[in-house]
Amino acid sequence: MPFASSSHRHPLYSRLGGLVVLSLMTLEPAGAEGARCRLDAERSADIDTLAEPRRERITELRTPEEVRTPPTVFAGDLLVGNQEGGALKRLDPASGETRWRLDAPNWIHSDIAWERGIGVVGYGNRFSPPGARANVTGDLLGSGKSGLLAVDLETGKPVWHYRGTGESMLTPVLHAGEVFAAGGDRALHVLSLEDGRQTGLIKLGAYVGLSSPTLDDEGRLFIGGAAPYRLFCVDPMTRSVVWMAEFGEVVAGLDSVPPAIEGDLVLTTAVVTASRPRRFSHRLFAVDAQSGERRWSADLGENRSRDASVLGTPTVAEGCVVVVGATGDTLHAFDLRSGETRWQLGCGPILGAPVIEGDSVYVTLVAGELLGADLATGEAHFRASLGEAPRASAGPVRLGGHLIVPADNGQLYLVPLPS
Repeated sequence: MPFASSSHRHPLYSRLGGLVVLSLMTLEPAGAEGARCRLDAERSADIDTLAEPRRERITELRTPEEVRTPPTVFAGDLLVGNQEGGALKRLDPASGETRWRLDAPNWIHSDIAWERGIGVVGYGNRFSPPGARANVTGDLLGSGKSGLLAVDLETGKPVWHYRGTGESMLTPVLHAGEVFAAGGDRALHVLSLEDGRQTGLIKLGAYVGLSSPTLDDEGRLFIGGAAPYRLFCVDPMTRSVVWMAEFGEVVAGLDSVPPAIEGDLVLTTAVVTASRPRRFSHRLFAVDAQSGERRWSADLGENRSRDASVLGTPTVAEGCVVVVGATGDTLHAFDLRSGETRWQLGCGPILGAPVIEGDSVYVTLVAGELLGADLATGEAHFRASLGEAPRASAGPVRLGGHLIVPADNGQLYLVPLPS
């Protein structure tokens, strides 16, 4: 059997002593059919919900394995994927129980996108197949089983199963009754949401690591690829590439960062070779959404490694772009239109992308803290201890009046936003 499901209710393992369980039973998406973490064009990780009044204490929910992606809200419950074992679960955050569980054949490193009560999630891993050669067109990224699962979110039963070739770790986009999913096989797959039947294939000529497609208000998809490094604008209706921007100087990162869109600008980050030997420069790029021409770029510092894991998704709000710098311990804020620096905040090693809520920006720190700072000035004004270092590589997500922090230790921290 490629996957197994269960609708039994399994109690979560434990909670922090003295902490209360937040009553989130009325969490519902406001307006949109599907609440999708970080899937708005601005990558704000900001989802409006009809939440009950916030409580004063942090709640800890435990799952069996590490959580590398933010949970999604459905009918007051949390949809959570675990990485190594590929478990997908619907959790009741009020009682701390699992309504159902479905086991995928490989990692779940994707948010669960949903519409009409059907959730779609990608699975796969980032390992290269034996004999793969870097920068060679035609090679795949990802080993083992890869594909997409569609699940009935009420029952946890599979609706359809699409098996791919390259890894499918990315969060899919649901648009006009179709699923758009990219991955390690250098193409954007188009499937019917209803039955998983393939309705199109858009060849990119570049593989995609973790640069989940971003859909803007005009119905265009933006995505970054590697080998060679390119940024794409795709028309999902005509199944065509509108423009393709070459980034010949890039050596890492462009294929691993979901682009953020604000107005006529596409924002992404990447790593280029620095002027000094054995150093690499990390940069933020702003690209014209209509033409693919570069508008401006900004320096995020240097690092001795080309590893782009410290590069987070740019987050945009109030004319401000916030992103993690090259050393992974500094927040940088830039003016959206000019690219000029507004402020920098050194706060210790950061995990995941920031979330902007109102006039504040929040990040998770390696030290096991949630840090809040003023969006206008960068002045830190809020800290919450999460106990053990959570190593939450996905970063926090706002759901209603709370921030939810996923963690590599299998826990979800529910933190009430400060008044």
